[in-house]
Amino acid sequence: MRTTIACERRSKVKCHHTGESPCRGCLRSGNSGTCVLTPTIVSSRIQTPRAPRKRTSSLASPGTRSAVRKRNPAIGPVPVNDGLAGHFAGIDASLFAQAVATFRVQFPECGFLHPSDLERVSSDVPDDEKLRLIAILAVSCRYLGESADVRRGDHAALLTQELQCRITAPPSLSLIQCFLIMAIYEWGEGIGYSAWMYAGIAARMAQVYRATKTEIMERDARATSNTPVLSEVEIRTMWTYFAIDKLLSCGKQRPAMMKPEDIEVRMPQSEEDFVFAGEPRGLINFEDLMGNTSLRKETSCPGFHFCILIRGLDIWHKIHSWIVDGGRRQARMTEPENCPWKPTSQWAKLKEQLLLWRGDQDTRLKYPATKVATHVHFRQGEVFAYINLLYYLCLIFLRREYIPLLPIAEREPRGPIDPPFYSEEAPPGWWRQNTDELFEATAQVSYIMRDLNSLDIALHTPFTGLCVFTAALINGYAVSFPHMHRLEERDLRKQLAAENLADLEKIAKLWKLGEEWVQVISAAQNLYDRFINNAAPSISRSRRDYPELENSVHYAPIGGLYSDKRDNTCRCPETRQKVHSCRRPAKVTQKRETEQSQDQSSDQSAPDPFAGYDTDITSDDWRLWSFWDDPHLLSWDTSTIGI
Repeated sequence: MRTTIACERRSKVKCHHTGESPCRGCLRSGNSGTCVLTPTIVSSRIQTPRAPRKRTSSLASPGTRSAVRKRNPAIGPVPVNDGLAGHFAGIDASLFAQAVATFRVQFPECGFLHPSDLERVSSDVPDDEKLRLIAILAVSCRYLGESADVRRGDHAALLTQELQCRITAPPSLSLIQCFLIMAIYEWGEGIGYSAWMYAGIAARMAQVYRATKTEIMERDARATSNTPVLSEVEIRTMWTYFAIDKLLSCGKQRPAMMKPEDIEVRMPQSEEDFVFAGEPRGLINFEDLMGNTSLRKETSCPGFHFCILIRGLDIWHKIHSWIVDGGRRQARMTEPENCPWKPTSQWAKLKEQLLLWRGDQDTRLKYPATKVATHVHFRQGEVFAYINLLYYLCLIFLRREYIPLLPIAEREPRGPIDPPFYSEEAPPGWWRQNTDELFEATAQVSYIMRDLNSLDIALHTPFTGLCVFTAALINGYAVSFPHMHRLEERDLRKQLAAENLADLEKIAKLWKLGEEWVQVISAAQNLYDRFINNAAPSISRSRRDYPELENSVHYAPIGGLYSDKRDNTCRCPETRQKVHSCRRPAKVTQKRETEQSQDQSSDQSAPDPFAGYDTDITSDDWRLWSFWDDPHLLSWDTSTIGI
């Protein structure tokens, strides 16, 4: 004889549940309040325990484990997760409250947090909710002081272990949100692969969650056409995984999971309606929103911050992906219709989308016309800064695509100095306008961070780190090559670069990814200094002369970019290190070129891409070239996979 746990109403049919009431059937029929799970006799025949499966996995879900126990009575009843319960019980409720409040302001891209979350901190909440609260604490504790941060590693270890057991578990809203929060955690810890995987798991779970709930609603006879399938917090969770997917995905190596039209849920309500459970003003999806000017402007004013960020992150993803996939060096980009000053070009279309998003925004949301202090007064300084940082980051990446990395001997901005070249001239002043907007956007990023610091507002997250890192590179560029902007601003740019570095160092104390960005800024300045001090006609200024470096930008394998914190072996070929470990005299260079020319006549192997250039490319330079376009890649290392 064997028994299972089943609902009294469904004792003679298959009863689906997680070990606790209500079961799925009672939940569908609206009888969740009276659902009682009791042992039910299933068969009077003596069952022979089945042999264990040959394939076992540590990734088995709680549901799978329950099924195994049902088939094998020797295993016994489902045990209570004492490890999770004990860990949760050992955390003071006030610490959870601080963590939730901190997470909400630091990460506005996670728009699903509700004031009611603060009421759920109790020992009787489901395990998935316990995990979600611990995940929020694992991310936020670094902002709450040393006493709170001391257990960060314990929180992360518990979460990793527990989430491994739930990868194929039936999706719950808390579990989906937990995976999304852990994606942010892993990104900031410098483990980009794990972050991307966590975000992907959350996306698939969210799709199943929505499909299941839609099916239940369609089968429920009491459902009417006016009954919403998803609540506002569920809709915001769907859009959160879209936002995080756009932050972590770009180009050929990390394609995005879906487009905004694939979400198939309405756009989020305003923050006020969300908090006070107001009725939706209309079932507007993304396509409807983009096709209606008045709706776009209505949802681009203060109070619709999450909706604004969704649109902005979608544009950021498009710009970033286009650049990582080759940007101006993509096929056919030199044809007349693809010149950046032509409205038919991909660059111009991306810029048009960016300016449309910016133009729809209320003036009160635009920096510097509106000051950070104004929004800090309403406790919205962080999200205001986030929106403006996102805009200027997009503008920097667009404009930076058309400046040379090393403008040696250039007196002013002009067309590309390395292939591919354009067949027609740009309109007068176009190149100067391009660099002016680039450096202006960079300055605004620096000023936003300066204003936040002056108001004692700490916005130190992986995303803001990316913005500051990008600004630091460009400000350092302006200091080293002042003729590319304005000579009189050189001292200003030097000051801004120092402020950027100070901000990065603060971020590095909180997030390991920031440590790598700080190292790269140092490597960049070292490269600029050496090229300026040792400038000679033989120095190459073109990326095309460094094909392996070019490939590392666009086709870096998931398995790895160089990171001296995880791998002490330089990933650039050993021969390159030997050749470029020191500066070579011009005569030696000339002799080497002659020898190579003779060798190539009898040996058809690939030529040394650095041959003939009187410079010294080091492993740090290699890294700099690698993430000039894609700074995410420096954390793209599978050697520390956490799931």
